[in-house]
Amino acid sequence: MKSRPHRQGGFTLIVGLILLVLMTLVAMVAFNMGKGSLQVVDNMEQRNQAQAAAQYALDQAISLLAFSDTPGSVFAANKNCPSGVTPGANSECVDVNGDGKIIMQVSMSPQPACISSSPVSLAQLDLTSAEDQTCVIGGGGGTSLGKISQGSSCYNTVWELNAAASELTSEAQVLVTEGVGLRKQSDVVATYCP
Repeated sequence: MKSRPHRQGGFTLIVGLILLVLMTLVAMVAFNMGKGSLQVVDNMEQRNQAQAAAQYALDQAISLLAFSDTPGSVFAANKNCPSGVTPGANSECVDVNGDGKIIMQVSMSPQPACISSSPVSLAQLDLTSAEDQTCVIGGGGGTSLGKISQGSSCYNTVWELNAAASELTSEAQVLVTEGVGLRKQSDVVATYCP
């Protein structure tokens, strides 16, 4: 007599399908976690670029000292901005990567502000320095004994500068604040300082 093959009733097929579905779910979860990690890394890179652009603008403003003379228009007209981007008087377009593509717009917003000032005494001046001589002379003219006996015309000032950088395509934004101490003449202090 011939023996009949045993029927398995499809149990192996069902177990195989369940394992296939579980493996697919594990693969999808791994893919989504990897995609999320890449997005986090990309966002951090854009934030770091925006922070670098803001710091660059602050360094440029501090080196030019224009912020203390004309806080409302720190940067000269910037012709490097791409079409469709019109920077204001306190804005600048920055190429962070050095590849010739402008990807960041930085604005000094709010504008630089003098937050404190204190008069400089004659004892604090170095009269061999040309900068300190203008404090005694008052910015021009001859040395006046009356001016020397009254004190100097300079003040130690503290300025707060804010640079807000935004990436033009993703709109990632960063605000960097920095303080700067400067010696300024009394006319600047009278105009901008408390």
